[in-house]
Amino acid sequence: METKLTRIAEAARMRPDEIQRITAQINPEILSGKRDYAIIQLGVHSGLRAGDIANLRLIGINWKSNEISLVQGKTQERLVFHLMNQ
Repeated sequence: METKLTRIAEAARMRPDEIQRITAQINPEILSGKRDYAIIQLGVHSGLRAGDIANLRLIGINWKSNEISLVQGKTQERLVFHLMNQ
């Protein structure tokens, strides 16, 4: 059964061509471009809110286990995401 919330969630998703157009504007040869690309990819693949991404700290990244952990701003729930090799 489709609800208003389902329709809103579907409308909020970006199409692959939209994501490609955004990432094509990023210069991966400079540090800020690498940062911007990582931010876009994290948001697209994890669904994290912009505020949660902005509040990420290096201490929340475990490189050995390939995980990012954080406390979600809206719900105050602890989240753990597994990083994919890309």
